Amino acid sequence: MKPYALLIALFFSGLAMTMAQERTRDKLFPHFKEDVARMQEKNKDVKTTAAPQARATRSTKEQLFTDYRPQNTTTRTGKALKTNRVTGKNPSEVSSTEATKNIRANQPALPAPIAVPTQGAASENINVPVKSSALSGSPASIKQTKPVNTAPVNTAPVVKPRSVKQ
Repeated sequence: MKPYALLIALFFSGLAMTMAQERTRDKLFPHFKEDVARMQEKNKDVKTTAAPQARATRSTKEQLFTDYRPQNTTTRTGKALKTNRVTGKNPSEVSSTEATKNIRANQPALPAPIAVPTQGAASENINVPVKSSALSGSPASIKQTKPVNTAPVNTAPVVKPRSVKQ
């Protein structure tokens, strides 16, 4: 019984959706039905005025197996390509130096590279670590001075393990 109720519910929900779509269409396009009627009238007029197609007087077998002409081995496009071909050396016959000269001659002249200005004494090397603002002075003076606060060297006395009596 549940499948029948489900089918009936789906049918009525589909019916409600189609009716809602038609109402929406009529609101958005008020002359839709008139346009469809005019198009159908034109199609009827075209169908009635069109001449019926002439029936083939010969059978299919006669049409297929008579007047057989074998194809030419050379195609028309092949002839056209050969006549339009530019005479000269083949690319495989040209030496590499001549080919590079031809390529460079055909390439447009590129403008000279422009040097990008830098901001003062900024370094262009990306791999150099950034200088910290906490350090003052030149790098040479920083290397020569010793740090003031250093960690003490491990000066704790070495403790020998006691022997365990058994």
